[in-house]
Amino acid sequence: MGIGALSIPIGSDLPIEAATNTTRLESRSPDPRGPFCNIPGYKSTLQTKIRDDIQQLHNMFGQSCTAPAGPGGCARVACTNGGAVWMCNDNITPSEAPCSMLGDYAQAILDSCGTRDGANHKVVQGQLFDVGSGPHGSGGWGNVVVGLDSSC
Repeated sequence: MGIGALSIPIGSDLPIEAATNTTRLESRSPDPRGPFCNIPGYKSTLQTKIRDDIQQLHNMFGQSCTAPAGPGGCARVACTNGGAVWMCNDNITPSEAPCSMLGDYAQAILDSCGTRDGANHKVVQGQLFDVGSGPHGSGGWGNVVVGLDSSC
């Protein structure tokens, strides 16, 4: 796991266009933050992997995670055996947010987007935006994506 910049989730199983096309994603939910589930082109991962990632992020209390300048600048901030959490940034300058807060966002995605696949495995994938207002807004730093990354 590395904290810091990777370009669009390189080596991930998440498509670049899904990480950068916020207009299309925002239209899928009445809440502009999401979470957005079952995004076309994204692959799900086991919920247990994301729970491990969430724990890693919560254990980083007091540390900041960063994402490179966007649009579509993403950094993988947690990665466990095929499950990953990315912080993505559509701003033209790099952004940062508390790592533990990213864990909270990943938990919100897990709570809203967790489902079962055809083999009855508990899986999840999704995205949640920080729009800089409301109860979760903290300055519009970007969004969190959870899903499969086979390079973990």
